[in-house]
Order: sequence, then C-alpha cells, then structure tokens
Amino acid sequence: MKYDELKLIVNQVKSKREALLTSFTTEKLKLKNILLDNIDNNEVNSIRVHKFLTSSGELGKVKIARFLESIDLDENTKISDLNIKHIDSIINFIEQ
Repeated sequence: MKYDELKLIVNQVKSKREALLTSFTTEKLKLKNILLDNIDNNEVNSIRVHKFLTSSGELGKVKIARFLESIDLDENTKISDLNIKHIDSIINFIEQ
C-alpha cells in the first residue's frame, strides 16, 4: 500500500469518527440507532461512550461519569463494550 493510499484511508476513518461525535442527539430513537449501528463498526467503535455523550456540550462530564458508574461502566468504556441493556439505560437517563 502506498503512502498516499494509507493517508487517504486514515483521513476517511478520522472523518467517520468526527461525524459520529457530531451526530450525538438527545432524540431517543436516533440515539439508539446510532449506538446500535456502530457497536460493530471497527472504524468508530473504539470511541469512548463518555466522549460521545459529552462531546456536544449538552450533557455534563461529571454527571455522565457518575451515571456510567451507576450502570457498571466507566469513563473508558468504548462503544464496542455496550449491550442493549446499557443502551436502554443511556436512553432512559438522557430522557430525564
């Protein structure tokens, strides 16, 4: 693989990761679909849940960290570590 090809691939992955971070929404169905669609996406599923939930500034970092601990996750939990129960808990928390 040539350097230019590798650079292009890296930039594409970077763009996908940035797009995921900016796609955060508090709309229940959209958020659930975003998380479910990306659990198995190896290009973006290493993003930390805490970063995803707080990157927009809508949700407080400390509040989210405490919530994650309450469902046996932490600030280092990645999207790939989530299951449907975690996602439902996140949705319920954000709805409050």
